[in-house]
Amino acid sequence: MSQGDPSTQQTIEAIYNFAAQRMASGANGPAVEQELMQQGLDPQSAHTVVRELAQVKTSALRSAGMKNMGIGALFCIGGIVATIVTYAIASESGGGMYIIAWGPAIFGGIQFFRGLFQLATA
Repeated sequence: MSQGDPSTQQTIEAIYNFAAQRMASGANGPAVEQELMQQGLDPQSAHTVVRELAQVKTSALRSAGMKNMGIGALFCIGGIVATIVTYAIASESGGGMYIIAWGPAIFGGIQFFRGLFQLATA
């Protein structure tokens, strides 16, 4: 059977899906490798499956972390800028109302540090 064979592709997908589900449920890499070998996979292939899935997980965590940091920074900076601009306008006119955008600033800060933590643990 060649790798292009549909039944081979289905088998490979089933192996990866099984390993991904086991890892998502909390099983560590060596345990998943053992389970794959018990199901008939050779040690090198089992190791390759687990290594590739770990790389995909790390890549996904890094991507999510960067996205969360970017969104968080935008909200935090936007909240701070809105506060500074409205305060400056109010003080130039001798007083008046201005906006303290603490919600976006706090939300953005939390989101930024959530993304930073995701990057650190990836």
